Amino acid sequence: MHQRKARAHQLPKSLFFCGLAAFAIALLWPTQRPEASVAEWGNYVGAKRCQVCHQEAYDIWAKGPHARALMNLTGQQKQDFRCRQCHTMLADAPMEHLRGIQCESCHGPGRYYAESYIMQDEELRKELYFKEIDEESCLYCHQGNQTGFKPWNYKEKLEKIRHW
Repeated sequence: MHQRKARAHQLPKSLFFCGLAAFAIALLWPTQRPEASVAEWGNYVGAKRCQVCHQEAYDIWAKGPHARALMNLTGQQKQDFRCRQCHTMLADAPMEHLRGIQCESCHGPGRYYAESYIMQDEELRKELYFKEIDEESCLYCHQGNQTGFKPWNYKEKLEKIRHW
């Protein structure tokens, strides 16, 4: 009899912890879109960090179409994960300095290669995830997309953003 009472007493505790766990899972479970992890955000340094050594390239980028890509979306489009995948570097980054299409959108996360001694060493830079730009890099967002009446042309568009 005493054992039955002890089990009955433990049942509310078990239910409480199961309910608490279910509530925590419901809060953390993505509902509308996949979320970037904090670890992923931590791998990006942002264009301002690149500007420290690459002022001329930064100035060209800042005046170009990629710097304004997120601003060109309507309010509803800015809420759409599918639009943000190409119109910003990290679709769900909460930090203002990581919003928009920036250097790392094309060159990859800069956490490991951003130091000047690494950038000056071509081999080391590539080993630490720096990506050279090629047509395939651009096609992730520009495949099948047209911003006018003419088909998207890699060589022509590359000249419009040339900053090296």
